[in-house]
Amino acid sequence: MRHLSRKVVLVVAAIALAVPLAAQAPSPQAGGVYSRPIPASIAEAEQEGATFPRGDTHTAPPLAFDTGGTIGTSDRRCVELTGTVAPLRGRSGEFVVGGEIGALRAGREGKVYWAPFHDPASVRATLFVRGSRLDQPEITSRFISSNYASPVAANGSVIGDHAFYASGFTLRSAGRWLLIATSANDWGCFVVTVS
Repeated sequence: MRHLSRKVVLVVAAIALAVPLAAQAPSPQAGGVYSRPIPASIAEAEQEGATFPRGDTHTAPPLAFDTGGTIGTSDRRCVELTGTVAPLRGRSGEFVVGGEIGALRAGREGKVYWAPFHDPASVRATLFVRGSRLDQPEITSRFISSNYASPVAANGSVIGDHAFYASGFTLRSAGRWLLIATSANDWGCFVVTVS
């Protein structure tokens, strides 16, 4: 009888632990985005953008989303960043990317910032950047970061309460790259030339 009661306790404990895990709905980024295939073409990426979950964008956009000096729009379309100098800033969908994104060199780290529309600090989001070389789509890249920062004024004070992802971003080979950035329900697509 004592042996049977231990089995019952173990079964009940296993069920009690499994119920909360089974009840958690997967988020778009909890494995869902990371396990998504890397689009091999602009058309595939834009199809993904059309079906990717959307967050509320009726609120005022963060400071990085001003239109002055920014290439691109709020449409979920891939934006070609043709500049070869830094700093360069582009917008696609719910993402603004900038810094040295237009001056990347193969195998060398560039300082690139990724600013999603929704504050990643408040939703504890992770940045996923999936990339493929458009001339050789079998050459791919995945970049993941949960390190975010807040903008700081020249006097050292924090500007606003909206964080962005600061990164040392590297692509391993020269060519024209398709980059899809996601953070929670924010999505953006950029085409960059790496020298």
